Amino acid sequence: MPTKPAPKKAIAAKTKVIKPVPKNTALKKAASDKGDGLRVLKQVLHLSPAQRKPAPDKVEHLVRDYLAKLREVDLTFENGAAVVEKYCSKYPELSNHIRRIVPAERLIEITQNLADDADLRLHLFVIRILDDDALYEVTLSGEEEHKTVKSSEWLSLLHDTLARLIARIIYARKDVKT
Repeated sequence: MPTKPAPKKAIAAKTKVIKPVPKNTALKKAASDKGDGLRVLKQVLHLSPAQRKPAPDKVEHLVRDYLAKLREVDLTFENGAAVVEKYCSKYPELSNHIRRIVPAERLIEITQNLADDADLRLHLFVIRILDDDALYEVTLSGEEEHKTVKSSEWLSLLHDTLARLIARIIYARKDVKT
């Protein structure tokens, strides 16, 4: 015969008694006190030496800046001299207008015409290095004073001067042919 399942015993549920925590308003006021925030800030600022980042060396930073300026000077002059050499090989008559290129002085002298008054028609492109800066100076023909410009303008004026001379050379070639 089938057996009946045994009746289950009722288990008394244990209830947890939650006691209300008395609010202590004095603690909240002390925590929000400005002096405590300042103390925490001071603790954060006073990290142990192992956690601190090394302070950047100002002298090393300045050295890198000055080296970058010197490299820019060299690169600008090299670009200018390379353009002059490129077009001198392409237009041999241009070599007659190039008085001198002095890399040690970062100087390019170009005469506009080959007449006796060539000094009056002289274009000077010079880069001077001073203690703390580089000066890109241009003296165009007919001007007594040099003009200090940016490196990009220095190259641009050199290109313009060469372009004008090359245009005259090409124009003179056409006059000879006709």
